[in-house]
Amino acid sequence: MSQDTTPPSPRIAALQHEIVVEGSSAIERFWTEIGRVGAPLIEPLDHRRRLVTFVWRGADVRNVLLVSGLTGFDFGANLLTRLPGSDVWYRTIEAPSDVRTTYRLAPNDPLTLPAQVSDWEERTHGWLPDPLNPAVHHAVQYTDRGNDVPAPASVLELPDAAPQPWVAPRPNTPAGETELLSFRSATLGNERRVWLYTPAGYDPTAGPYPLLVLFDGFAYTHTIPTPTILDNLIAAGRIPPLVAVMPDSVSRAARDAELTCNPLFTDVLADELLPWAGAHRSITTDPSLTIVAGSSYGGLASAYAAMRRPEVFGAVLSQSGSYWWKPALDDEPEQLIREYEKAPRLPVRYYLDVGLLEDHSVRGGPSPVQSNRRMRDVLHSKGYDVHYAEYSGGHDTVCWQGTLADGLIALLGPGTRERL
Repeated sequence: MSQDTTPPSPRIAALQHEIVVEGSSAIERFWTEIGRVGAPLIEPLDHRRRLVTFVWRGADVRNVLLVSGLTGFDFGANLLTRLPGSDVWYRTIEAPSDVRTTYRLAPNDPLTLPAQVSDWEERTHGWLPDPLNPAVHHAVQYTDRGNDVPAPASVLELPDAAPQPWVAPRPNTPAGETELLSFRSATLGNERRVWLYTPAGYDPTAGPYPLLVLFDGFAYTHTIPTPTILDNLIAAGRIPPLVAVMPDSVSRAARDAELTCNPLFTDVLADELLPWAGAHRSITTDPSLTIVAGSSYGGLASAYAAMRRPEVFGAVLSQSGSYWWKPALDDEPEQLIREYEKAPRLPVRYYLDVGLLEDHSVRGGPSPVQSNRRMRDVLHSKGYDVHYAEYSGGHDTVCWQGTLADGLIALLGPGTRERL
């Protein structure tokens, strides 16, 4: 989506002409208009595409960087342009009319590449939500102090974006209970937060309940409203009442180590966390009703956990799984996919999704779209039960909050349950 090949924004072209004719009054009128209609500017291109123009106001800035799944990570190519004779900075991008994504704007960004893990929090400190866009997604950022640093982003949702009907609270829908507990692993010698969701009307004598094990508990309770999604799905009869165990990572570094095909961590899940959860709630030991789930590295970890311990985890819900991953000393990417190719078929079912904007190479290897398609193909070739979906968006919790419900319905919906 290079700026050089994108058609110009009619509104920006008109503004450029107005400035020549009217001077500063045209600029003030433009900003008054943006204050009324909001940003970014959305203009029709054809029935499947829109022109999206991001804007920033500032006469004393060196640059303005756009950070979005729409643009990839070539920061030098993702800069807004200053309209001559004005304080208007803009960038026009052609986008599918069904896209949903988030974005941030960064005035005076250092434009250094790459952003290292060690300086990620400092590097992204100046990435701000669009002050002209009221739609804000309250994401969080992983750090070595835990997943509790706010990273709000603005939402771009074009007219044909897929609905997300299960995300908002519904009137008169019974609410389950979400309790924050602490789990200590004797094997790992560490302690972490775990959010434990119990459905409305929970009755320990009526169990055992199906189980959802969902990585990145802070993100899935504070950014993605998982308890609300579960409440709505259960009340509508789309999934049975279930218990959700949502462990957190103790730090960014620990997350990177634990969720990348780590056999020790997987065994801790199966042999320590699940018995611990079973002491608190009446949960199933039937692997076909035990879903392990997560996004990004969490999706990778879910598929690995089912491969290593299929007698425990019989269903995988993977959102934008990082199947491109390889160990540091391995020259070939997609290690887990290669393991699945060699392994016999296991009694595990899968839901995989990935965003079509995730089409950039990761660390010199395949893109997330490429590796997820390859994972899908390998699973199909082995005869696995796989539900695969591609959505119009990026590597983004604002998308995963919608597809989480899709995955749960695919793995636990009425038709699926009848086949188990």
